[in-house]
Amino acid sequence: MKFEYFRFLITPVKDPQLPLHGVVTREGIINEVFAQAATYKFKSGRANFGLRIEYSYEGLVSAYVGKLTSRTMRKAPEDGFAVRKVEDWPGSRIFINLKDEKDTGRTLAAGQMIGFQVNKKDIPNPKNCLRAFADKINETIVHKGFYLTINPMPTERKKFWAVAKEHEGNIRKVVLTYTPPNLFEIGSSLEDDLRKANSDFNTTSTQIMFENEAGSVTLPENNKLLQETAEYIDQGGGNFKFTLSKGKKTVTSTEGIKTETFEGLELTLENATPNNIEGAMRMVLGVQND
Repeated sequence: MKFEYFRFLITPVKDPQLPLHGVVTREGIINEVFAQAATYKFKSGRANFGLRIEYSYEGLVSAYVGKLTSRTMRKAPEDGFAVRKVEDWPGSRIFINLKDEKDTGRTLAAGQMIGFQVNKKDIPNPKNCLRAFADKINETIVHKGFYLTINPMPTERKKFWAVAKEHEGNIRKVVLTYTPPNLFEIGSSLEDDLRKANSDFNTTSTQIMFENEAGSVTLPENNKLLQETAEYIDQGGGNFKFTLSKGKKTVTSTEGIKTETFEGLELTLENATPNNIEGAMRMVLGVQND
């Protein structure tokens, strides 16, 4: 089985309806959103999706997301082989670590991580599917004072410095987008500034743009902001978009998503026992046994 990796972050926001719901904590929102048997339907583009939380164990969650399709089938001979259409929901398994892993010291390795089973036939773009899911969730939780963001984790080739060096001298514009921190606590001044922006301006994201119309934006490796940006975005705390002067028009951190293949791992309807699911979740999410 092959999985793509994402981070989810829960950002506090101010909303006029918040007093109607009383005090709600981030942990309470996470447990509410990912509660066992919770079911959501949402759209991404023209496709209709359904996501159901099927199993949870010690902060690890297994869900299934399916895309609505229909299959044409024929009835029995005595029914004249009459044609009928049946609803079908092919899709992917999703494993989620709800914990921030700060107590284990493995926040960057496994905290608030999502593993999405690759199934390009039925769900060709997991990123768009998860963001549509987040939009659906935010319809409710924003009125309780929180906002869900799901960011892909980039491959090595799409990490910040790899892209910056590859296109050095050909960069016309760079747009950096950050999700306010609630997870990493890297201890950077960037995180402090993002928290302050969230508190002062009620932001769910913050952007910085560098542009040179002549096509020669410089990105020095010794720049503190860029160093902190690279670490933050490379860990799933945001994304970047490079606009180039020549050749390919744009390069983004979301074009290449961190992927890992687990040989021999296979979960079917027949073998998806609690023990097998728990073992698969720990393996995919990199969560160690206590």
